[in-house]
Amino acid sequence: MGDPYKYDYSKINGLLAENTLEAFRGGGTRMSGNVLLTGATGFLGIHMLYGLLKHTPGSITCLARRGRQTAADSRVRNLLFYYFEDAADWGERLKIIEGDMTDQSCLESINNVDTVINCAANVTHFAKDSRTFDVNTGGVVNLIDFCRKNDARLIHISTASIAGLSVGGYPSKEVIMDETMLYFGQNLENQYIHSKFMAERAILEAALGGLDAKIMRVGNLMARNKDGEFQINAKANSFLGRLRAYHAIGCFPYSSYHAATELAPIDSTTAAVLQLARAPGSCRVFHPYNNHNLFMGDIILTMKDMGISIEMVEDDVFQKALTSAMKDPARAESLTSLIAYQNMAQGRAAIPVAVKNDYTTQALLRLGWRWPETDSGYLRKFLDGLVSLGMFEGGVDV
Repeated sequence: MGDPYKYDYSKINGLLAENTLEAFRGGGTRMSGNVLLTGATGFLGIHMLYGLLKHTPGSITCLARRGRQTAADSRVRNLLFYYFEDAADWGERLKIIEGDMTDQSCLESINNVDTVINCAANVTHFAKDSRTFDVNTGGVVNLIDFCRKNDARLIHISTASIAGLSVGGYPSKEVIMDETMLYFGQNLENQYIHSKFMAERAILEAALGGLDAKIMRVGNLMARNKDGEFQINAKANSFLGRLRAYHAIGCFPYSSYHAATELAPIDSTTAAVLQLARAPGSCRVFHPYNNHNLFMGDIILTMKDMGISIEMVEDDVFQKALTSAMKDPARAESLTSLIAYQNMAQGRAAIPVAVKNDYTTQALLRLGWRWPETDSGYLRKFLDGLVSLGMFEGGVDV
């Protein structure tokens, strides 16, 4: 697909310029019909499946890989019953096909599909092989081809992190990515971000040729709002990796207190995506992440209040503690989420590019939906769940 930095984005930029509130207000809402869902065994995917079964009338076909010891059908149904107490036998509405979207032959036997919802992703940020691109970009190219052949609509789950990084002051800290932007000079050296970016570009190229598609750039997927339930493999979550890193170091710098973050409950994210999937065709990109921010410092202090060993310290104390932790084999593995980005920037200042979702929030309000506030009650419920999973065992005294 070529170098992301050497590409003429003018036509894509023109397409994204149509992504306006006027266009949203001017079109009618649409039904999803019969759905092909990929990635149903993931945290978002299984909640998407449940949402489709509960709130839409069509049939749902899941394309899912076989587990190491479990058939695809059993994997999906077991996860439904694990996460949802009221999971039922959905009869003929639910069909599970064993396969992988990276293999075009797996898609050839599937038909009678009106909408494809792609929740599948390889979330490895610094892989040493091509698997991240094989799934996140190659698999999407296969789905684009499937949608063209079957006259189906594509709802693609992307990530707000395709905003990338500002490295060495470029792009400027004044740049904020909104729903009308794709490439604006951001650093894309992170393999996960790069692969998701290239998938978006492929989808928008196809949209220029007539593909009916929407891109949903989701946020920091966290525990359910209703009960604090989190994903089974919580340790694989990159944001939790940061919290575990600060715990492993034993401290957090005062100077980072006001660093803003958002927590997007998985059930709320699913509801937002399904609402936005109904939007008019010219509304092609949305940012369905929580528009309520929290300070990282408040999360850290709540952790401390709950008995998780972590202290607020001056910058020099934090740097000494970080250096000490990096030399300790027992703790160094927990620091990956912090250290990897520092290494990638090669000593240059690297900060995430800011994003905003005013347009998406306004669209959701017009659909009668808004994000719940992730207040202190949610935060404690969420952290309680992590403590019960043993996420913060051990630690160090500062």
